[in-house]
Amino acid sequence: MLALVNHRPTLLALLLLIALLGGGFGDAMAAAPPPPLHLTGDADRFGLRGHLAILKDADGDLGIGDVVRSDAFQTRPPDAMERNYTNGAIWYRFGVLRGSALPADWVLAIGEPFIDDIRVYVSRGEGFDEHQLGRRIPNGQLPMAARHHVVELALAESVPTTIYVRLASHDEIQFEAALWRPHALMFVEVRTSTLLGMFFAALTFVVLIYLLFGIALRDRPMVGYSFYIATFVLFGSSHTGIMAILFPSWEGPFINLLTGIGVLGNVAALTFMWDGVLNLRKSYPAVHRIYMLVCAAAVISFLAIPTSWYILFVKPTFVATMLVTVASLWLAGAHLRAGRGTYLIKYYIAAFIPFLLFSIAHAAEAFFPSRIDILLVRQFGTLTMLAHIIILSVALAHRIARIQRERVRADTELLASRSAIREHRNFVSMLSHQIRNPLGIITAVVEVMDRRQGPSKDTATIRRAARRMRDLADDLLADSRLEEMAVAMTVQPVDLAALLNRLCEERRDTAPQRLECHCRDVAIVPGDPTLLGVLFANLLDNALKYSAPGGSIRVTVTGGHRGTVVAVSDDGPGIPASESERVFEKYYRSSLTSGQPGTGLGLFLVRQIAERHGGSVSLRSAPGEGAEFTVRLPARLPEAVAGPALVPG
Repeated sequence: MLALVNHRPTLLALLLLIALLGGGFGDAMAAAPPPPLHLTGDADRFGLRGHLAILKDADGDLGIGDVVRSDAFQTRPPDAMERNYTNGAIWYRFGVLRGSALPADWVLAIGEPFIDDIRVYVSRGEGFDEHQLGRRIPNGQLPMAARHHVVELALAESVPTTIYVRLASHDEIQFEAALWRPHALMFVEVRTSTLLGMFFAALTFVVLIYLLFGIALRDRPMVGYSFYIATFVLFGSSHTGIMAILFPSWEGPFINLLTGIGVLGNVAALTFMWDGVLNLRKSYPAVHRIYMLVCAAAVISFLAIPTSWYILFVKPTFVATMLVTVASLWLAGAHLRAGRGTYLIKYYIAAFIPFLLFSIAHAAEAFFPSRIDILLVRQFGTLTMLAHIIILSVALAHRIARIQRERVRADTELLASRSAIREHRNFVSMLSHQIRNPLGIITAVVEVMDRRQGPSKDTATIRRAARRMRDLADDLLADSRLEEMAVAMTVQPVDLAALLNRLCEERRDTAPQRLECHCRDVAIVPGDPTLLGVLFANLLDNALKYSAPGGSIRVTVTGGHRGTVVAVSDDGPGIPASESERVFEKYYRSSLTSGQPGTGLGLFLVRQIAERHGGSVSLRSAPGEGAEFTVRLPARLPEAVAGPALVPG
């Protein structure tokens, strides 16, 4: 099948063969009037082929009197099938002669079900009895409701009855009629309606299954395929009359709308689906744009459905569907040849090669109805649809099985990752605890020395080193907590003014810079006090580290109903604009920090903690002009943050 896709001469030859079959499609008319239909024998159905004369009323304004007097009727050959696209009307005439051995009661069944306006004139003496049918009349208002349009006839014995049928439709006009015994027609209608109802119910189920799985798996081709099958459901159920049976109160214009969406939407859904299957946005951007234009044009053409312009879009739609299918199969073959194809593309190729043949046959039947067997095309279309469903259902099962295997593997990797994170966090906690214990002893000894001997430069140096080691342990512990996605945050109201005043006081005695803390506003925010302490301690230590002795560091807090803004500024060397975002990356250190101790974790933790609280941090700086970090924290935590993963304090 793939060879057919990639062998363009074969496809061209196939199209040429169809064209040759359609050669001389001129409407061959017989000059002699057709013979009347003789009802003899015990048959339940008598077809009208070979007994019809046709008259085309281009303007649709001829009445029954005009038609009876007209000599413009022409005879159709017995093998001709009619498919007309016109805004006017088509008239048919035939005669019926009932034999004496047959009953008088018969039913004239006229197809196809999608014809809008049907008027049947039955000769009665010097005049005619008129019967109005068609999809424009809801099925529930007809004397005899069926998929087809039916008229009950009482035929006189051995007396010719002349019947005129006028057809006008928003859609195509395809005439197929027969005389039936009433009980036989009822049996066929019930059986056919049941089978078609089951078929379209199964298709609807397939649409829902593919749509739900496509949404759940975020699979665009699968969603597109569900829309594609849905267009067949809309078109087929309305075209075959099943929709009129199921919803007898629906009027013709609404059913016409659904039919038009099925016809024009088919090429839109098909184009959308193949664009996703082949990932044309990345693999062939130019083709992607063409496909999206085709899709958009098809959707826009929906506006023509309620108008007389709709007929002009039907044949181009058949051609566009065929061309999109040919182009898509060729591109799919190119994907496979280039080694970019997946197993799904192979399934789609296998499913759509029969559809390509059906599209060619359908287009040929639309353009050349007198040379193509319509019933054979429909049967082939049904088989194609079944092949579609079976092949792509196998693909769906394959896809689900693969996803299940990938999910099991991902779950196993996730469990291993969580176990490693727990072990890492336990190790960091133990290390932090082991570091804090001797640091606590060192700090206590320094305080005793200060009380006994008074503060000195040496004890201040020891105190700064101990605090640096303690802050490093806090950073490592905070980084470990943030890396664990399932970490629980202890959320409680945090007074930022009190927190910042405490942090400033801890650093004021040992800082060689002037530390100004303007934290008088009431600034209560929800958050984890430990993590927020790490955030602002890092900002203060960063400013102290890179500001010259005697410089100035300013901390301001501004509270409001929407949240709190904290700004920490210094008059240090500043940060180049090219590094203003990179300084928040993990382990990154600015080019101006040469010779300064540090791990590159501080500002990374600042941003991570701010974002975990639903806030943000920004930097305004220039070389030689200092730096200002601004932290914005909301008055309420977002639901994604304040959800079950957080432990209220």
